[in-house]
Amino acid sequence: MIVEIIVTASIQGDLEYMPRLFTAIRELKTSLPHKALLIDTGQSASDESPICIMTENRAPYIVMDAMGYHFAFDDSMSLDNRERVQPDVQLRLIDSREEAIVMLGAFQLLVKCDPSAPIDQARIENGILILPQPQKNTILHLTLAVDTMRITQTSITMVNDDTLPDSTIAGTIEFVIGEARYYQKKRGGTS
Repeated sequence: MIVEIIVTASIQGDLEYMPRLFTAIRELKTSLPHKALLIDTGQSASDESPICIMTENRAPYIVMDAMGYHFAFDDSMSLDNRERVQPDVQLRLIDSREEAIVMLGAFQLLVKCDPSAPIDQARIENGILILPQPQKNTILHLTLAVDTMRITQTSITMVNDDTLPDSTIAGTIEFVIGEARYYQKKRGGTS
């Protein structure tokens, strides 16, 4: 069984970047011969991002859900906050210190992120797929032969400043920002 894996990270609460990221992911996915698993390995939120502050770091994950992510390793939310947002999204939120269990047909794949690994150092260790955290504007693609637990191909795609933003994701972001402002006003804060 062959699985394509697309890995992103380091969004750092920059919602304006996400529509361009989605365009690049969509173009990459259409070039792949197999269905792809979309994973974010962390640093998605930022304490310096106003929208992350207003949403208690939920906003990037809500947008990732709309983008079709399967898993996101979260290193910014408390367990309570993660448990509150999980029922509202289809993507699975995983504490960045934990392993994710991915069922691929009859195969069980364990996935973990290693923030210190260079982008070209995705690897299999003791049956666990260890993924790096690509920098912003960088997408990592792996082809994994699941039955032999071997990475057969890797490539890197850059998200350029001239990449056209996806309008659907841009609209999703406008909605998320509007809801965050409404929630903040309801709580008595300012926007």
